[in-house]
Amino acid sequence: MILRALERQARVADLLATEGEPDTLEVRGKRLEAKRIILVYRRPVRGQPRRIVLDPSGDGYIARSPEPLRRRRAPVRAAQVQAPTTRPPCADCPKPQPSAVQTLECPIDPARDDCRAFCTGGSSYEWCR
Repeated sequence: MILRALERQARVADLLATEGEPDTLEVRGKRLEAKRIILVYRRPVRGQPRRIVLDPSGDGYIARSPEPLRRRRAPVRAAQVQAPTTRPPCADCPKPQPSAVQTLECPIDPARDDCRAFCTGGSSYEWCR
């Protein structure tokens, strides 16, 4: 209904004839204020995703220049804490050191594989007893 009313306005009718029917139409504004209308075009058939804002004027609406829509980024996932990989002990290799997380958690759960890996070669960690 709103779109049909916009098609009857000379300034907006040319725009809609060129751009076509929008994918979504938003009406923004407070209760007793003139409303701003936002036309959103997302389909790739219509070119780059964009939005066109129609501002109210004394005799209808005036279209602003199209604004490209920002692409939504995928959410960044938190990195999981992984235990360092341990190599078999050798005479001239430095012993691997537990991470800060392992230092806190291994005394509580000494049966974990990553905790047991530090218990080779006579290590003196409290969870190796």
